Amino acid sequence: MFLVIFVASFLYALYSVWNTPLPKYGVVESLQNRMTTEIKLLPELITSTEKIGQYENNLHGDWYDKNEGWALRQPDIYCSRNIAQHIDEVSAKTGISLYKGNGATELLPLADFKNYLTSQRASCVYATSIDDDTKVIGYAWFIGNDLQVWRESTFASAFYILKESLFIIPFFLVVIVLYYKIFLYVIFGKKKENI
Repeated sequence: MFLVIFVASFLYALYSVWNTPLPKYGVVESLQNRMTTEIKLLPELITSTEKIGQYENNLHGDWYDKNEGWALRQPDIYCSRNIAQHIDEVSAKTGISLYKGNGATELLPLADFKNYLTSQRASCVYATSIDDDTKVIGYAWFIGNDLQVWRESTFASAFYILKESLFIIPFFLVVIVLYYKIFLYVIFGKKKENI
């Protein structure tokens, strides 16, 4: 019975290691470092093998698809280190000349919108709608200054598996030793200690 519980526990421990989101990622650099004084679309700032996120755990599954992954699929997110100076250019590219303020439907004049972006230390703006008929350019608050560019790391994945294995395997070896040297000795006495 002990052997069945032991094997099941060992397999569950290994499963929990392999059930962790892999591959692991390593930081390449901050998204801010990729931005220049020129205006670029957000997907132009990263390569097809990279992802953006604040933490590595944000790069997997549903979380990524609904947040940073969603942002990369949007056609009209423009970024620059001095985005406020490029609003006229964004307006020309999108054909939108209305600017969204802080409120849900608040519209701002161009000069006030530029000041708003500067006060927020914004790096990105995007084309959005405030109702069915009104398209506006707004501050892309979801592209924070703390986003990192990540790339899959074979080394980090291998290190994670090795680290977890080095914790699990010695633990189960200790359990085996305790079982054979102590538990069986206590129950069966000296006759069975060499089992």
